[in-house]
Amino acid sequence: MVTTPQQTTADITYYVRTDGNDNNTGLVNTAGGAFRTIQKAINSISKHVLHSVTINVAAGTYAEDISFADMSGGTEVWLNGGTSYETAANFKVKSMTFYGVSNQVVVTGFIATSTTRVGFLINNSIFIQMLYCRISADGKTNSVGGFEASNHSGLRLYGCEASNRTAGIVSNQGSTVISRNSFGTSNNIGLSAYDGGTITKKDGQPAGTTNEQIDAGIITWGVLNPWGDNTIDTRPFAAMYMDAGGDVPLTAGVDKKLIFNGVHMSQKGVAEPSQGGFYAPERGIYELSVRVGFGITTSVTSGVATKIYINGVLNCTLSEGAITTALMGCTLNGNTTLVLNPGDRVHIYAVALHNSNVSWASQYTYATLARVA
Repeated sequence: MVTTPQQTTADITYYVRTDGNDNNTGLVNTAGGAFRTIQKAINSISKHVLHSVTINVAAGTYAEDISFADMSGGTEVWLNGGTSYETAANFKVKSMTFYGVSNQVVVTGFIATSTTRVGFLINNSIFIQMLYCRISADGKTNSVGGFEASNHSGLRLYGCEASNRTAGIVSNQGSTVISRNSFGTSNNIGLSAYDGGTITKKDGQPAGTTNEQIDAGIITWGVLNPWGDNTIDTRPFAAMYMDAGGDVPLTAGVDKKLIFNGVHMSQKGVAEPSQGGFYAPERGIYELSVRVGFGITTSVTSGVATKIYINGVLNCTLSEGAITTALMGCTLNGNTTLVLNPGDRVHIYAVALHNSNVSWASQYTYATLARVA
């Protein structure tokens, strides 16, 4: 005997209260009209949803592993608890699972308490939105996550918390997760994307011992490049030259700091002409390219080299060469990759075995620094 209609015929609102009864109709927000369990309200929804369905839940503890399963249609289902992160603490469930749901389901303001199950699991479901939902019960010892989208599912999180879990937010098996203004602490892994899963993040995110873990997946700010942007104009970069007004003398065997005080181009404050070098505004992998022209003031062959200093400490010898009496000069070109932290300063030095000089002209001596990852 079929007790639940197979498709909706009009918009409907169900009510759930801790003093309700599952033998009620669920249609009236009183103890004598509301359901006692959230699962009863979900089970009362037609499998084919063509109209808006709303489930309004009163504050309380609902010791339920809630399941949305095999639901189709083109309209929304709304599961309403708290209206903020703070009030979500008053709407307790054990866990929530979505499987085979093609409707958009919007869940607002619930806290999951299970230590043995994924707090909010979305499997084979097109698009679930979760606002101000929380999971902070310790599931690390049971290897369970906070929010997980699996098997080509779509999940959007806003203002959600995942703490004390094996992984705070997980996307796998071709799923897509959008996470905005989310947070959490004490996870083993903050964000995990694997087996084709994608997490697009904005603003705060759950933290962990490992903040992000990627295994054949993608974690991005919204574009698929190493810089987290899709415009050249916002990428750290600078091109500088020596505007010394004359050649720079080198004393034999002494490293000489070259003052790059002319700026061809600078973005995000990378050029620092007052210090004669480059400044890293953010952590990343940078490529440094340097060209230095040398001349000789003696009649002997002299070895010459360029060196890179970071924060006043020698990092590497960039290039080496020789000035011969026949050539009476040479130009050294060099490139290197540097891992820089915010606030790091990069300077270029020159050294020669005999008294020499460095040509100040920009066509001979210039340098560029660009963040590449």
